Amino acid sequence: FSLAKKMLVTLKEKYILVTLFISGSFELFLSLIQLINKHSVQGVFYYFGERLLSLSTPGVTKATIQGVEFLRPYGTFSHPNSMAGFFLLIYFLVLTYKKFNRYSALKYSLLFISSILVLISFSKVAIVSFLILNTYYLILNTKFNCQICKIARITTLFIISLIFLSAATDPLTINKRIELMKNSAAIILRYPIQGVGLGSYLIEQAKFSSRFYLFFNQQVHNIPLLFISETGLIIGGLIFLFSFKIISQFIRTNIYVFLTLVLTGLFDHYWLTLQQNFLLMGLVIGVILSRTLPVD
Repeated sequence: FSLAKKMLVTLKEKYILVTLFISGSFELFLSLIQLINKHSVQGVFYYFGERLLSLSTPGVTKATIQGVEFLRPYGTFSHPNSMAGFFLLIYFLVLTYKKFNRYSALKYSLLFISSILVLISFSKVAIVSFLILNTYYLILNTKFNCQICKIARITTLFIISLIFLSAATDPLTINKRIELMKNSAAIILRYPIQGVGLGSYLIEQAKFSSRFYLFFNQQVHNIPLLFISETGLIIGGLIFLFSFKIISQFIRTNIYVFLTLVLTGLFDHYWLTLQQNFLLMGLVIGVILSRTLPVD
């Protein structure tokens, strides 16, 4: 919170937008090259965190459209889903922070960049969340005198999103996630009081065998289950109880950012386990709670 307050005091909204715009443009440029070439670029981009990837890399994430196979772009992230969640959160923060409206060119340029990154990630969870929350925002907040115009805008959003949702990705992803959830439930039953300890989930998860080939050991794709597995029912419940007031304030202040975290957090784990997403989440929540961010 202190970092968020300091950022808001020392930096003007324009500089925040410029910083996000530059970083977003960089990620979009790198991601498009990866998508087109079907492999990572490397070179100087290695020093920005790009991983060495190609379609033949074991466990790499792919997407197929009309029989054409693509490497789902990673940018400088460890997974396309992580990148999608990162820019989805930025999208709804920028969309709903009124003080950014003074710099409309920067604001809408950043919204466009974030939208493209979410879509080309082919992350179905992020794209569906993007579609649901944007539809909700347009219905409640867009002031159109022409109802046909509003319907046309929502319809266009649906069509564009469905194009990327139609891409075939891992056909076993649902079965894999169900397996991880079952393992997590078993871990909770095994350690209901104290949990396995923060950061120790993978150690316990490694004790379970998987029926899927090349399915590497990873956290359950559900933040509530992951959190309870590591902290236990009692400590996890107490943390939630003591945080209830903060959560309520968060919901009242910016429901869109809250729902972004909830919708993606129910089907993935990166908000707790991956550094880029965790730091962004903390900063965004700090910004929201340190100063009221009214939505349009």
